[in-house]
Parts: sequence; C-alpha cells; structure tokens
Amino acid sequence: MRGMFVLMALCGALSGAAQAQTDWLSGMPTAKQVESAVQGRSERDTAAQTSAVLQIMDGVVQSLSPKPFDADRLAPDVKRRLGEYRAARERIDAREMAKFSGSSCEGDHCEKYLYPRCQQKYVFSPEFYRVVMDRHFAPEWQRSWVPKVHGTLWQRALKLPAGTTLPAGFGDGPPCSGRVAGADYSEPGILDYATAGADIGLDLFASLLVGDVRTYRKPRELFDDVMPGLLLAAGAAVMLIVLALRQTLRDVSLDRGNARKLVSSVPYELDMFAGDIHGYSRGIETITTVSGGQNNTPVTSSSRSVLHERFFLVGPVGGEVEVKLTDADSGARDGHRMTAAWIQKPGKTGGPWLFMRNHTMRTTMWFGNNAKKPYGLRSWPVWALAALFVGTCIWIGVRADTLRVVSDGWDVIGHLLLWFGMPALLVVSSLFMWIYAVRSRRLARFRREVDERLIPELDRAAGV
Repeated sequence: MRGMFVLMALCGALSGAAQAQTDWLSGMPTAKQVESAVQGRSERDTAAQTSAVLQIMDGVVQSLSPKPFDADRLAPDVKRRLGEYRAARERIDAREMAKFSGSSCEGDHCEKYLYPRCQQKYVFSPEFYRVVMDRHFAPEWQRSWVPKVHGTLWQRALKLPAGTTLPAGFGDGPPCSGRVAGADYSEPGILDYATAGADIGLDLFASLLVGDVRTYRKPRELFDDVMPGLLLAAGAAVMLIVLALRQTLRDVSLDRGNARKLVSSVPYELDMFAGDIHGYSRGIETITTVSGGQNNTPVTSSSRSVLHERFFLVGPVGGEVEVKLTDADSGARDGHRMTAAWIQKPGKTGGPWLFMRNHTMRTTMWFGNNAKKPYGLRSWPVWALAALFVGTCIWIGVRADTLRVVSDGWDVIGHLLLWFGMPALLVVSSLFMWIYAVRSRRLARFRREVDERLIPELDRAAGV
C-alpha cells in the first residue's frame, strides 16, 4: 500500500513538472486570434503581417520547448498549437503567392516578389516584435517568458517601452502597399539582371564572412558594416601587388653602342679593371661544428672546408686592385692576365663582383648572386600582402563579435582563413614564382649578352 502511495505521488510530481513546463502556452494566442487581430493597410499588408506574427509565434514555441527541439516529442497541446501556427501560415502564404502564379514578370517591382519581401520586413523589425508583444501577451507573461526567448530582435524589443508603434510610413510604398504610381512593371532588362546578380553575389559573400555558425543577425549586416574597411584593404592589396610586379619591369642590359656600359632601369654602373695577377695565395679553412651533449643527447660534429684566395691585379700602366675570394675557385696563378668586373651605384667606389675573365685560361667565373643586385628584388610587398590578409580576417572577426553577428568572432576568422586563405596563398606564391621566373630569364639573357659582346672585346683588349 505504501508503494502505491509513493507511485501516485511520483506520477503527480511528474505531471506537475510537465504542466509547469507548458505554463507559457496558456498565455499565447491561437492562430485564429492572430488572424483576427491583424488589420493591415492593404490585403497584401494584412497577409504579410499575419504570416510574420505566425512565424514569430513558431519561434517562441521552439525557444520555450525543451532542448534539443523535436516537434515529434512535444506535449500534445504544444504540438497541436505549433501545428495550427504552421498550417495557418502555409495557407496564407500559398493563397497570396497563387495570385501571381501565372505572372512572367521578373523585375524588382513584380508583385509576386513584393509579398515575401513585405513579410520579411516585419519579421526583422524590433518595433513590430514590440507591437506583437503588447498585442498578444499580458505584462506578466512578458516579464516571465520573453527573456527566455532566443533572438536579438526579441531582446531589443523587450528594451523598447510598452506601447511602441511601428515607425511612421513603415508600411507605405513597396513592398507592402499595392502598385506604386509611376513604377516600372515592365520585363527586366540586362541591367536589372546584373543588379540582381550583384545582390546575390554580395549575399553569398556575406554568408561566407560569417560561415556555418549560429548567427544572431543577418550576415549582410556584417558585410555592410565592414565594407569601407574591405575597400581600403582591397586598395592596399592592389598597391602591394603593383609594387611586387613593378620589379619585373626592371631590366639590365649592355648599351648597344658601348658594350662596356650598363643600361639599367635602376641606377647601377659597370666598372672593370684589367691586369696581371701577382701575389697569388691560397688557403683552406676547416670549420668544425659541434652540437648535442645536453639532456643526454649524443654529441655530433660536422666539418666543412672553405677555400680562400687572395691576389692582386696589377695594371699595365700602373694601379692595382686587391681581390679576395671565398668559396670560389678561380683557377688562377701568378702571371695570368685577368679582367675583374663589378657593379656599383653611381658615385660609389667598389661593389660586388659581377664576373672575372681569365684571359690566359680563357675562362669566365660568374658571381650569380651579385648579378641580381640591379634587379632590386624585394620580398616585403609579398609578405605585407600576406599580413594584410590575416589582419583583415582578424578585424572582421572582431567586428562580428562586437556587432553580435555571431556567438564567437574566432569562428569568423577561422572560416575566412579556410575559404579565402588558399586563394590568398595562391596569389602570394604566384607573385614569388612570377618575379623569380622573370628575373631568371633576364639574368640568363644578360649573361648571354656579356658572353657574346663584352667578353670578346675584353679578350682583344688584353691581347689574347
């Protein structure tokens, strides 16, 4: 007997808890009450308002129901009320859209598009939420349950004073009123399709900014907010790309009339000195590197040899130049006749070696890295472009978090890096590859020009 009483008490407690979970339902209007309470300025406006209110009520039921939401597991009375809201909304939407099912109009002013746009205008208006709240919910219900309803619009509506109405002229003109005098209802032209395509593209780009995360507001609002910054970032990116590509326009060649003169798009000169080798010395330096020995790691050592050469070029009529070479085997000795060439900026004395021509051995030793000097290759525009991209992603994420567009701005940053990181990396790598490829071709052409024009002239001048 005692077990029976315990079972009855437990069932009563569960029944009371279930009843407490649906107390909010008694304060919500029925679908018929919603339909009878709306009085719009036109037939379309009335239908759009009614559909918007039913959609709002649908959201309230989902917010106040147990989580995770499952329509099949709702209490019978809640499930029945939710079905009434959805059935009424589908019936109203189908009735309005059926009026224009045979229309071939495709422009912005076509009436078959005005009804859904009018309905969405009410759905995204916090003032309309305040009107719905005052019209259908008692003050006690509002204080108890509205704070538990999800959505920024509900929270903004709750902050508005009771009795707030829609802004003046909210429902005037398209899309909520009838046809507008003077409006163009003709078939759309190419510009109309282009405008529609641009809007679709902007909406798609805006959705990519936000990504697959829970949004509190439309992604387009974030896009509109960051648009000025995006334009500035795009302008800066174009400037950096131009600076990087500008280096490919630099060229170095020999003057057509004087093979000893350097023609360069940047200020560099070619200087040379010819003479006989004296005081040749040669030595090998062994460099040993030892690593390890810490945290019980084995000690390892490696050695490498570095060749050092030193000699003087003594000119036939006086003057001499000291030559020091590291890791470059010239194959020279005392008595050989040689011409050393180097590049330097105007007004400077000395510079990196360009090549050395051993006239006696008829060999030319090139210093390839030094030959790149006149091209002035700088990688900072490319690295700045990569930093600009990452910085822009972080800034957009911060703005998204500040505007409460998403629950976490880091989600936006990660999504941007995922969607746009690969194209940005492709641009950066393409710039590097383009610059190096162009420079390599021009260096090869310059070296071929020196071998064909300058070297034979130097050999003749040296008496070889």
